[in-house]
Amino acid sequence: MAKTAVVFDSAGTLLHMYRAAKDLRSGSIYYDIVTTDLAGTNPDFAIIILHIEPEQLMQMDGSYPVHRCIEELQIKIDIGCSNRSLSIDKAHSIISSDSLALVSDLQEVLEAVWDRCDNKQYLGVGLMVDMARNCIPYTLSTGGCPYPEARDVVSQLEALGVDIFIASGDKQEDVEMVARSIGVRKEHTFGLSTPQRKCRIIRELKLSYEKVVMVGDAINDIMAFREADFAVLTVQQRNERPERLCLESDAVIEHITQIVPLVRDML
Repeated sequence: MAKTAVVFDSAGTLLHMYRAAKDLRSGSIYYDIVTTDLAGTNPDFAIIILHIEPEQLMQMDGSYPVHRCIEELQIKIDIGCSNRSLSIDKAHSIISSDSLALVSDLQEVLEAVWDRCDNKQYLGVGLMVDMARNCIPYTLSTGGCPYPEARDVVSQLEALGVDIFIASGDKQEDVEMVARSIGVRKEHTFGLSTPQRKCRIIRELKLSYEKVVMVGDAINDIMAFREADFAVLTVQQRNERPERLCLESDAVIEHITQIVPLVRDML
């Protein structure tokens, strides 16, 4: 049996993130709010990822309802994070029930991130849906840039004989893009990883490895933290963390490079 596997979350862990959320009830835009934390404020919230190119979205008529945009352009959607079970069909039904969310609401959050993110490869947009009220309370956008040291960290861990994986709620193609940029094998990437799926990934890896380490930064990593042999909370991205997430971690690091000596001491 191989010795050790290290599983990294992506956003906030391997990538420095820029985020924006628009409250469609108040019209306010919130910057640098962790979308998974926002989803965690209501058990009926779920994050929906929209598979649309940012350039295409910015060229669209802003007065168009979001549900018509998705239906007429046949935009694929995925569940990024959900507190309870939600099917794609049910997500489509909730989006179709909301006539207030407009394309301009998506454009505003995308523009808020676009202006601050140097690397346009990792830009994306999404929606928060409310499963109880059948509505869209927030539009969302995120963008990220890999931490400069991430590639070197991967190289150092691999030199120790450690296998590296990425499990992220982001789209699979975005996770693979991150993996290519830092030297992680494509077959070691798991996109669209809900908290429940991250937990299953850790559990399955434990069948092949003596020790599985989970490295994450947000509440959507908490189930994986509990399942892992060793849980590392990274606070390099300076956001507030819920106390229960901190309590589930075995170590806290302030910089991604600190994972290397931690893992070395386990071998």
